[in-house]
Amino acid sequence: KKLYKKYLPKVQLEYEPFVDWLVTFGLGNNRGSREVIIGTYDFSTTYRYVGTQGGAQVVFGQDFKVNTEFTVTPLGLAQYAFVSAPGYAEANTPAALNVIGVTQNSLILGLGAKLSLNGYDSWITGTRAIRAMLLYNTLSPTQISTAAFECGGSDFSYSSTPSRLGLRLGADFAIEVDENLLLQVSYDLVLGRKYVDNAGMIKLKYFFDDCKFLKRLYNFYK
Repeated sequence: KKLYKKYLPKVQLEYEPFVDWLVTFGLGNNRGSREVIIGTYDFSTTYRYVGTQGGAQVVFGQDFKVNTEFTVTPLGLAQYAFVSAPGYAEANTPAALNVIGVTQNSLILGLGAKLSLNGYDSWITGTRAIRAMLLYNTLSPTQISTAAFECGGSDFSYSSTPSRLGLRLGADFAIEVDENLLLQVSYDLVLGRKYVDNAGMIKLKYFFDDCKFLKRLYNFYK
């Protein structure tokens, strides 16, 4: 009984809700090619255009500190994104197309959890975390593009339907630089039907707590 009590981890649940939000906008210089082979003839084309994309993401949850080493965090996500591609013309062959511009939107909701290994006394150790989340695209409309051959002819359309369900797997490493300053490196992998996406991000977070930031500015300039 004494040995059992000695090595049993002490469980003390502490609750700490949070909201993490992100707004993005960007311009993309897109280049690509389309392979067209008819018999022994190569009618492959190339294209280039500048598109815009942006969106907003809100991640919310509540940290449950199970003990001094581990934190379990149920997560919720709401993410809106849009991609706008202007009309563009392919080049180089008679099979080149004039493609009409299109704007696509998505609204994704997600539920998941994160497991964090809390840092120790050394600041360089930081906090390591892994997470998993099930995603659902509430819009997921059929994406239709309309085009016509440059050499003439009627317009035609081609379509694709993105997957509604996806699985996001991720990992984080965060270092506490200062009392209210956090450096975070994260990686995400999203798996869907006929779809794979991966992204890495480096974030510098400052936590505004009890007006400490304003007090520091005041003390710096006085």
